[in-house]
Amino acid sequence: MGIKYERNLFVAILCLIILFGAFVVVKTVYGVEDGGIKDARLLYQSYTDSQLKVEKMALQHSNFLKGNQSLASVLSKKTQIETTFSLSLQEVTHTKQRDRLIKFQGQKLLSDGQMLRVVWGGERERVSLNQILYKTFIVVEMIGQVKDEQQLNMNFKKLTELLREAGIQPVINVSLKGVYPAKMDISTQKSFIRSLLNKFNGTVVEGFWGEASASVTGYSGKLSRFVSSKGKKVNIQMNTHLSSNGEETIVFIGFPIIIID
Repeated sequence: MGIKYERNLFVAILCLIILFGAFVVVKTVYGVEDGGIKDARLLYQSYTDSQLKVEKMALQHSNFLKGNQSLASVLSKKTQIETTFSLSLQEVTHTKQRDRLIKFQGQKLLSDGQMLRVVWGGERERVSLNQILYKTFIVVEMIGQVKDEQQLNMNFKKLTELLREAGIQPVINVSLKGVYPAKMDISTQKSFIRSLLNKFNGTVVEGFWGEASASVTGYSGKLSRFVSSKGKKVNIQMNTHLSSNGEETIVFIGFPIIIID
């Protein structure tokens, strides 16, 4: 299993679309309503307790919304989203995708230095009476540096409020990128990942151990949500590799998957 990091937000959406069905089931069965702030704190505390300096944090909501929507409905909802999030969405539909997918994207810098990104769109569901009908989806992401747990709480609250204003249940995914101030060989990376997972009783579900990097998906019963991968529960993803100067180790952790580059 390898993990590829992309700067294009929509690429991250496509990765998450694979897991959307599981998200819907989990929300329905377990009634996730608070967006998982306890999960975010647990990851952050486990991360910083392991001598990791947090460089960047991403909070993200992603889900399908309604089906059987006309193009007019997709465009009308786009206008509402622009008003709620106070930004403009520009169409970024690829010409070759237009018959099956329409998407819009926008972003703005918030006063505290966080970047707010929104993607809205429709994926063709069926054609009826010569009209293409779409299943709509949205991704809202807040990403930037985080100084301490207080800022984590503030960012989480801000994103939760924005989602609720848009009429969306705020189920939020969390990713952290940080640095361990020492070079780790692959054996040490493997041990480090396992020790970090142990902090929240996590177990490795699947792992890839390269010569200088490691990628792992795991499961922890302490976290409130999970998705299914090959019939197994998964709700944590980790990646470690050496920094460009080879003197430090970069560590990514994501709940339920990594959504940060």
